This record gives sequence, C-alpha cells and structure tokens, in this order.
Amino acid sequence: MRSGPRSAAAHAGSALALGALLCSPRAFAQQPVPATSQIAAPAATELLEHRAVLQVTVDESQDPVQTIQRISVELGAKLVHCDPLSCTLGVPLAGLRPALRRLALIGRADPPQIEVVDLSEQWLQHRTNLDSLARTEAVLGSIASKPGDVDDRLELEERIEQVRMQIANETRLLHALEERGRTATIRLVVDRPLRAPGESIEFRLPIRWLAELGPEHLIHPPQPYRRSTMIGDLHFALSVGRTSDGARFDGTRTVSEVSFSARMSEGAKRTPVGYALGLDLGLGGAGGPAFVYDLRGMFGPGLTFGNRTRVNLIGGVGSSGITGGALPAAGELPVELNVATDLGRFLRVIAYSRAAWIVGSNARQSGSKTATFADEWVNGGWLSIGKRRHRSSDGLGVGFQVHEAMGGRLYTGMVSFRGTIYEGPQ
Repeated sequence: MRSGPRSAAAHAGSALALGALLCSPRAFAQQPVPATSQIAAPAATELLEHRAVLQVTVDESQDPVQTIQRISVELGAKLVHCDPLSCTLGVPLAGLRPALRRLALIGRADPPQIEVVDLSEQWLQHRTNLDSLARTEAVLGSIASKPGDVDDRLELEERIEQVRMQIANETRLLHALEERGRTATIRLVVDRPLRAPGESIEFRLPIRWLAELGPEHLIHPPQPYRRSTMIGDLHFALSVGRTSDGARFDGTRTVSEVSFSARMSEGAKRTPVGYALGLDLGLGGAGGPAFVYDLRGMFGPGLTFGNRTRVNLIGGVGSSGITGGALPAAGELPVELNVATDLGRFLRVIAYSRAAWIVGSNARQSGSKTATFADEWVNGGWLSIGKRRHRSSDGLGVGFQVHEAMGGRLYTGMVSFRGTIYEGPQ
C-alpha cells in the first residue's frame, strides 16, 4: 500500500478529530451516563460513621473472650478482632446503644466514648469521580463504534479498559463508605483490677502466687501474671522540707525544691525478671540564699508482674548538697529498693528506701543513726491518685520522705503531677 502526503494528512485529520471529540464538553454532555454510576445517594443528607470505645474492668481470674464472642453472635455483630486485652466489633448502626449496654454487663464499665465522623464529603467526591469516568467511558465507546484506523481502535479499547477499571475501583470505594455509615464500630478495652468485684480492701499480697514464691514461679510465672513487660512511674514534684535540728545543718530549717524523678522496670516476654532504671533531678533553695541540688542515675535488676506491679533494686552514682555548709556538696553511691503496685483503679502506691555512701565530704559520712552501715539513709513513699486507663494513668501524687544525714533528719512533704506508663506483652 502506498503512503503519500494524502494518506499522512488523512491520519493526522483522524487524530485531530479524535482529540477534539474527547475534549469537547458537548460530546460529554450528549452521552448518557451508564448504569455503573447509578448508585443511590444515602437516605440522609449526611453519611456518618460511628465509633465507640468502651472500657470494662473484669475480675482478675475472668477470661472475657468467650463471653464477648457469645454476645457478638447473639447481637448479630461481626467480630473483627479479639484478645484478652481488647476486642473490636462491627454492629448495625441501629443496634449500637443496645450492644454497648449488653457489653457493659460483663464487668464494671465506664461511660462509653462515642465519636462521629462525617463521611459525606468523601462520598460526594467519589460519586463525582464515578460520574466523570462514566461519561468518559460513554464518549470513548461512541468513538470506538465508528470505523477508523486499526491502531486507533486498539488504543481506544485499551483506554476504555483503563476507565472501566477506575470505575470499578470508585464503585468499590463508594460501597465501602456506605458500609461504614451503616455499621458502627465498637472497641472494647478490657482492664483488670487488683481485687475482685465486691472484695473488701483488706491487705493482701497483690499477686497470689507470691505466697508460693520460688525459683520456678519467679522465672516461669503462671500465664495470667505475664501481662506486664514494662512499667514506668514519673513525677514532676514540688517539695518542702524541715530539719529536725537546725544546729546540725548550719542553722538551716526549711528546704524547698522542684524535682523530676523516674523509675522504670522492663522484663522479658516470658519472665518477669529484667532491668530497672532510676533518675532524679532537683533544684531548689534553703534558708535564704542557699542553693539545693540533687542529681542521681541508677541501674539494676527489676521485676514486673501482675497489674503494673514492679520491684526494683538499683544502684549508681549521684551528687547532692546544700550550699553554705548546711549539707556540703559531695558525690554519692546510692543503692535503692523501690516497690510500686496498684490499689484498684484510682490509687497507686510507691515506696522506696535508699542508702548512700558519701564521697568527697567527711562531714556527711556516718551521718545516719539508723542505717549505721551507710552514710545516709532516705525512706519515703507516694500515694498516686488518678484514673487507670488501658496503657497509662496520670493525676496527682502526694508523698512524704525522711532523710537521715549529718546526725539529723530532714522531713519533706511532696506534691506532684505524676504519670504511669504500662506495656503488656506482644
């Protein structure tokens, strides 16, 4: 077949006509929209997604998974995910409130937190995209039905197939959004108290198997007590102290300080035995122009078990003092035993005892009358108040401390903004 200027001009004219037809608004307007875009709008003017979070506290020995699975079947809900710490369910929108009331009965439930997300804008955007793609498909189909060059027709068929794939994807996204509007999601967070419901607040060890403590129980504790792998307690504190005898502290009677302290313990996945860290930073004043400071870093073994219970035995290096001779600045080698545990959902108790050997100050050596094996001895504790959540808690902390040094004592009251972070096993 001969190919001359006339043939080349014909090909060029055909291509220009195709481009003009594809770009013409009139061509799009004249084509009917095919059935693929005939998706009815939501019945309401808005498409809303409902998400609810419900925290339920259950008995220490209770396994709620089977109960939640049974309730989900009875409610006709879809159980997306479920483990001993949290479950996610999908329920019809009309059954959201009844489902929350039913799930709250498995323990002591907090008021549910319900979040409503407006999906209308996303739905309209996908609907607009789908209508535009449908018009494009109609125009391309009209052009492909007319006779033309084989190469042009193959290109048109490929383009039509791409548009149809985009239409299918937009249709899928529209249906997914509408499903989210019809179905509410409930995330059930399971918490466990220190005591069973109705149990009196009499003293007992926080973990039952501590009564049988031995190497095997310590290294391989029963399965219900392997939930804690990392526990950290943080305090931003303001403290005010008073000396028992000002003469022993160069006439200083009152000491005030702003401080930060942290204690953290992390165990392995299959044993509560791990490592622990401690950090103290403090600055303040005493009796006028005197300057107070504390700096301490410690490391050692730690245990994490039960409901955010930890036992740390840590030691390290530090430095402390009060300028002006009240408590000469010196280095110290501290060793501390620090224990913390929860008492229910709103209280956490922390107790510590720290002995220190002083370096660089003869005046501060052999300064403890009780712990004669050390130079100084500090005993204290915190009562932390704040609602316990799934992975953390925060609130107010009040504490008291007795510091034996230089043959006297310093009594300190403390108040803090405190926080506890907690991580369970993966």
